[in-house]
Amino acid sequence: MVSEDASDGPAPRADAFPGRGETVLVVEDDPRVRRFAVRRLAGLGYRVLEAADGPGALSVLEASWVDLLFSDMAMPGGMTGVDLVRRARERQPGLPAVITSGYAVPESLADLPPGTGWLPKPYTGLGLARALRAALDGATAPDGA
Repeated sequence: MVSEDASDGPAPRADAFPGRGETVLVVEDDPRVRRFAVRRLAGLGYRVLEAADGPGALSVLEASWVDLLFSDMAMPGGMTGVDLVRRARERQPGLPAVITSGYAVPESLADLPPGTGWLPKPYTGLGLARALRAALDGATAPDGA
């Protein structure tokens, strides 16, 4: 049963987890999903860079410092989100990352590289904001955030 207690307060909104000017690289091969994430993150105060695949993301990382990598798990060209996180951390050790997917769930979330969050698709603006803020702040976002 759901409590109607007024002391519970209103449900959190995405803007409760704002960016602080950090640069986020969004890597997503589906243009609609990428546009959604880019718009949401820009609206929350992040500086957003984008790429459609792993090689494109590595090119962006060659040219720019990023504070967080947000990547789809399954991408064209054979590079997975996990592969990308590992390659990105060769350039920027300790780079926080969040991986997302609607179907390529890892066998175990423990198999993700340390410091990598997981956000299942479909995600909401609130879930996206919460997962990225948690990753940047060094916390672990709950599954399905």
